[in-house]
Amino acid sequence: MKTKRLTIFLVLLCCVPEILQANERPRLQLGLNGGIFRIGMDNFNDYYGSRVAYPVGGSIGYAFSSSFHVMLRGKYFQKSSSKYDVQSARTLQRQWQESWLGLGIQQYSTAFAGDARTYFGFGLAFFFIDEKKDGNFLSSKGYGKDSAEPKGFYICAGYDRYLGERITIGFEIELTSAGVGKGSGLESQSIGGIYAGLGINYLLF
Repeated sequence: MKTKRLTIFLVLLCCVPEILQANERPRLQLGLNGGIFRIGMDNFNDYYGSRVAYPVGGSIGYAFSSSFHVMLRGKYFQKSSSKYDVQSARTLQRQWQESWLGLGIQQYSTAFAGDARTYFGFGLAFFFIDEKKDGNFLSSKGYGKDSAEPKGFYICAGYDRYLGERITIGFEIELTSAGVGKGSGLESQSIGGIYAGLGINYLLF
């Protein structure tokens, strides 16, 4: 019995440094962001007025090492337009809702003597398109219903500045690619695009 207790005590004693080290470095972070986005889809501006949108989003990440995080990222925007249709003698109201989720890895590096950090990330991107009211841009281009949920990838890079031990603000650039139909995701058939924005992160524990 004494040998068993001694073994348990030694195991716990060996774990103490790891526990203390984990507490010194927050592993879970939550973020909010917003910025400007330009969709890659050709002729999108002819239907919805402009390729530019202003998404809002959030992220959650878990650090499985001092440098690498598993990240779940998401963004959403909608665009609306109206146009008088001579054939139906009424004003068409169109609405495009686009959201995407990114699941991937981010690598962080310390910058400016620990007052900031830079990062680079990449992963899979899952898009969801919903056209409401009179919106039928995808179908007018010959794309089927399966084109409303294309899959692709993303890459991102950013800079965070610490505002204390657990809060950072920063700037990020993200490139997403997800082609609809048989087009390449990097060409004019992509509903992904280029995003640039600001964000805030809270390092929980």
